[in-house]
Amino acid sequence: MIESTATSFEIVSSDTVSTADFSRWLTDFAYGALALRGFFSAEIIPPEVSDNEARPVIWHVVHRFDTEDSCSAWLNSNERQTQLDSLAAEFKEHVQERTVSSSFNGHGSSIVAIETYVAPGKEDSYFQWKRKLEATQSSFPGYKGSYLQAPVPGRDHYWSSILRFSSPADLEFWLHSEQRLSLVKENKEFEASTRAQFIGSTFPGWEPTISGKPATPAWKTACLVVLVLYPLLVMQRHFLLPLLAGLNAALAVAITSVCSVAVVSLIGMPFLVKKFTWWLLPAAKETDKIEKKGTTIVIAIFLFEVSVLTYWMSILK
Repeated sequence: MIESTATSFEIVSSDTVSTADFSRWLTDFAYGALALRGFFSAEIIPPEVSDNEARPVIWHVVHRFDTEDSCSAWLNSNERQTQLDSLAAEFKEHVQERTVSSSFNGHGSSIVAIETYVAPGKEDSYFQWKRKLEATQSSFPGYKGSYLQAPVPGRDHYWSSILRFSSPADLEFWLHSEQRLSLVKENKEFEASTRAQFIGSTFPGWEPTISGKPATPAWKTACLVVLVLYPLLVMQRHFLLPLLAGLNAALAVAITSVCSVAVVSLIGMPFLVKKFTWWLLPAAKETDKIEKKGTTIVIAIFLFEVSVLTYWMSILK
């Protein structure tokens, strides 16, 4: 069971608190538990934008651990107390800590999930770099928070991050900013590979991804789904439906739906995505050429399926 502690920091007087300085401190606090045993994830949630100047500015930090003991160890740790002491010394009474138990939900966000392989022994360098990255991105317009998860069993040395911005435009602005690109160049010491997945596609999990490139357009994935689903539905109608004729209609639909989804998801789409990766994520220099070639091939395959299955069904009748 994952145990968590959510801490909020209220900025009492924003006029006397530097946003950059507070973002730096908050990042250090959020990532202060990374090296502790049992650490699962850390999440930074900025305040909601409000036109009411009298409304308090409140940032939230959520730490999660794999056991209650690990969570308690963080709450009672010298590291945490030292950081809170630095908060009081740097911002005096202008920033106050308080603990909350409410849940936090992000709505209307544009999200990117990033998985980074960190070479063994390079974790400390990665943590320091991650602090710099978080402090920088939190100052960009539209920033709505981030989430960092430690490696899970079976994925050793792979750190996962989820970054939220209020709109695709704000997210793109940060991803292609000079500040971020400069920071990315610094991570070569510890990073062997990074994979980014833009969340929001109609078919998440099927499309291939490349760091720094937008997700595959949904219409391309839909085209591949049709290539798999069309012949499957034709064969179901001819072979499977007669066997289910005596069943309740709702039960028959349930059986055919499960069969269709299983074949499309586990067999058809993995095969086609592998074969059409060159079209789903074309090289920048040949985008137009590859777009036309791939689209033509997909249409040709579909027309071939229609003609073959039409002829086949006419013979079977």
